[in-house]
Amino acid sequence: VECSDVLFFQSSLRNNSFIQLTALRRLKIEYCKIGEVPRDAFAGLSNLQNLTLKTYNTDWSAMTLTIAKNAFMYLHKIEHLELGDNNIWTLPSRLFCDLDRLSFLNLSRNKLQNINDLSFSRVIGRCAPRLRELDLSLNHFSCVPPSAFAALKNLTSLNISLNGIQKIEDQAFFGMYSLKVLDISGNLLGTLPPELFKENKRLTELYARNNSIAVLAPGLFTGLNMLMKLNLANN
Repeated sequence: VECSDVLFFQSSLRNNSFIQLTALRRLKIEYCKIGEVPRDAFAGLSNLQNLTLKTYNTDWSAMTLTIAKNAFMYLHKIEHLELGDNNIWTLPSRLFCDLDRLSFLNLSRNKLQNINDLSFSRVIGRCAPRLRELDLSLNHFSCVPPSAFAALKNLTSLNISLNGIQKIEDQAFFGMYSLKVLDISGNLLGTLPPELFKENKRLTELYARNNSIAVLAPGLFTGLNMLMKLNLANN
């Protein structure tokens, strides 16, 4: 479903829009200036595996996208979810937690400001148990709090680049035992806590270029015996 990127008209996504497409496995909605995803918008899509929703709402500075709580509750088989370029500012609590088969989530190029709104911290408990790739680049996060992603035990790739992050707290990546690729490039980081990567023993690629890091704490990379790529350029 593709709307015109030349003619600027607001679109709407209504409840039960696809309810008869029970066998649909892939759905892509692009360039449609949608302001809301209502609770039952994806009702009936119990076999959907791949969903892309890109409104490019930033074309209209005042146009944002809000997503209703439980808007994805019908997507029992969803594996790949693309929600980039939507001008999203906030998300309902635990929006992705019951998506048991979700392995890839893209939330890049939005206006998200609080990482805890994603409900991926350890205090949440079980959440998106099969998620392996998470892209949060080009949002407005300023800080990564402790245990921000601790519920994502199987996550292998995390991208939080180009956010303007000024501080990553100690134990920010606590509980991320499966993490292999981490990108924190293009932020405003001046330092990294000495035990930041203490539990990320499987890390193979670390990108921290284009920050303001002046000093590396002794022992910062201790124990990262699988690390193969390290980029600290332009600090």
